[in-house]
Amino acid sequence: MTKNTKKLLGLVGALAVLGGAYGTIVLINQHNEEKKAEQSKAEKEANTFYLSQMEEPVSISYTNSYGTFAFSYDTENETWSYDSDEHFPVTQSYLTSISSDLKSFTAERKLEEVQDDLSVYGLDNPSCTITAKGSDDTEVTIQIGNLNSYNSDYYAKVEGSDDIYTIASSYVSDISNDISALQEKESFPTITSTSITDVQLVKDGTTIDMEKEVTQEPATEEETTENASEEAETESESSELESKVSEEETTKAVSDSTEGESAEEESTVEMVDVTHWVFTQDNKTQRVDESDDIHDLLVNMVGLTFNDCADYYADEEEKESYGLTDGATVLTITYQSGEEETTLKLTIGATTEDDAYYYVSMNDSDQVNTVSKESVDAVLDAISKYGM
Repeated sequence: MTKNTKKLLGLVGALAVLGGAYGTIVLINQHNEEKKAEQSKAEKEANTFYLSQMEEPVSISYTNSYGTFAFSYDTENETWSYDSDEHFPVTQSYLTSISSDLKSFTAERKLEEVQDDLSVYGLDNPSCTITAKGSDDTEVTIQIGNLNSYNSDYYAKVEGSDDIYTIASSYVSDISNDISALQEKESFPTITSTSITDVQLVKDGTTIDMEKEVTQEPATEEETTENASEEAETESESSELESKVSEEETTKAVSDSTEGESAEEESTVEMVDVTHWVFTQDNKTQRVDESDDIHDLLVNMVGLTFNDCADYYADEEEKESYGLTDGATVLTITYQSGEEETTLKLTIGATTEDDAYYYVSMNDSDQVNTVSKESVDAVLDAISKYGM
């Protein structure tokens, strides 16, 4: 073995030792990082205080200055309902948020020293309490006291325990509202004026249909001029490429053009989409060009909005008191929503006492809302204008 070979082997051996040492260091560092992460997790868990831990809550009730409100969860339909009124339209996201909090309700901190006088924390007479029962039969009642002005947290304790905690104010704001704040209110769907394809108005025993019709028709001179101007810009950008067409190709194009001269003349007639509206009443129709008046009608139609909810659940007798009877005016709007056609039905009843609003129900809903009389009349009058 030569002297150089021995040196080379020595270097290889040294590199192997260094590589092994490096690998060991990496493993040690990785182990230390994992150990630190486990310790950090354990410390965090040790410093996390739970006021409640349960499976999916199936009943929730809370008491505040407005009263006591209780709710039940239907696991089959995955919906919350108000125990005092099955017809009340509960805002599901509201109860879902409270439910999620209660599954793992954590405190900001636990007081190390607690005074015997609970009035110091407002817990002798709690401003709010919330009770929940989980699907695992776990039940808890959390009492909430005063606001800690120093950090904007609230004092709280679990009923039956002497420990006192502070909790985030967001928990309290969720259960400080009256029941009206939980009501799910209806709203008009988002419709654009161009998406409307059909409108039907039934009023005073008369039916007027208003149907959109789009046809291909020869362009007017003005439209042709506009299109030609746009095409000229495009053609100028590609003129350099066109100049490179060979003489043979050009000659052939001219020949083909001459042979089919009449066909070419026909094909050069520019066609454009033209929108008309066909109004039908008593089997009589009239075809109306799309005009500023039609445009304004469509814009006013999609601009209708609910002012307020007059009644979240009206039975048949109550609907009659709102004028929502079989003989009421009905406005039905059909519009394109994505790839599907959707229908919006508005039943228009009597006016409010101040004559400023109509009572309206949407899609035969049991909820009754109010809509500006002025805006509704503008739409109805514009459609009736085309009646025969």
